[in-house]
Amino acid sequence: MAPSDYIKSRELATNNNCQFFTTLVDGRPYLPNLTVDATNPGSVCNVALINVILSIFIAATNDGAHDVDMGGALAAKENNSPEEVLKTISSFDWESTLKNESFTSLTCTKVTGGITNALFRVSGFEKIKTDVANVVATLLPNTDTTDSINSLIDFNSVLIRIFGAEGMIDRDVESSTYAALCNADIAYRYLGRFNNGRVEGWLDGFVPLKCTDLTHDGTSLEIAKEMARLHCSFEVPDGELRNHHFGTDLNTITVGLWDQLSSWMEQAKGYSEFKTPNDTVRVKALELNKIETEVQNFITSFSSAASSDNDIDTGDSTASICGSAKGKKKKSDIVFCHNDLLAANIMRNPETGKIQLIDFEYGGTNYAAL
Repeated sequence: MAPSDYIKSRELATNNNCQFFTTLVDGRPYLPNLTVDATNPGSVCNVALINVILSIFIAATNDGAHDVDMGGALAAKENNSPEEVLKTISSFDWESTLKNESFTSLTCTKVTGGITNALFRVSGFEKIKTDVANVVATLLPNTDTTDSINSLIDFNSVLIRIFGAEGMIDRDVESSTYAALCNADIAYRYLGRFNNGRVEGWLDGFVPLKCTDLTHDGTSLEIAKEMARLHCSFEVPDGELRNHHFGTDLNTITVGLWDQLSSWMEQAKGYSEFKTPNDTVRVKALELNKIETEVQNFITSFSSAASSDNDIDTGDSTASICGSAKGKKKKSDIVFCHNDLLAANIMRNPETGKIQLIDFEYGGTNYAAL
């Protein structure tokens, strides 16, 4: 998992004016020249269709892939570089394909509740799965039947996430992290990325929790199980991504929470004017310099208290909290955390009770107890 591969892909894209220019990053298609207009439902549906076709294509070219999730994971293991463009589809006629009458039947619905991003649900893939399979078959010269391809389309809807909070989140790191979480079956389905967003799986039958749901013992237990699975079973892949989250020295793991707070503070202090005059007045009233001092004092006191505990394992803290390292477990053990687990980011299937965590964009190293 290499966030820098997204940067390299964009560099390649600057020499190619085609909006459908595609590379493979983290086992998923990346179209750096394709920008979606959030006000245009047709634009949203088109990016959904393109990424679905490409994801099915990737899965179909990887032996043993039973669905698009496994296809992406297997493709990621091949360690394809961004320079290895998907040559099979480099000259594909997307313009004509998008005008196919059956594909224009896809519907786009805005999803409420998104705070950082604009979210849309694109539906109707069950009705056009044969047509999608036929398109993928044309890209695979050795395929005699569309049946196996057809079986890979096991969904009716996808989620389109158009990025917001510009400058607050490193989308390259976030996308690589999300791909790793999907490969580990922690997050749900990553189908591809485009210039200003990402295509993800739609959790059919799931609904976001409300604050009152958190008081139910059964629900709280299932949430705890899912958090434990994240903290104890998810290992950030070695290399660039792990170094970003955990640092290169396991004895001095940096807690991302503090870095993130400091980064946001620096960004806020760097502006003299904000979006509206009222916002500017409100920010000035906050007295950011005083807040910064308070935050730094808190960080210092918290870190000092943590480091003074002789029982804390300063090695691989992910292993420590899960009992695979020596020493007692402490609140300050550091693991990969969600960092934004409000009720709306916890989905539950009312029929099965299954819990699925979503929106990992603030995920990173943190104290497991927080």
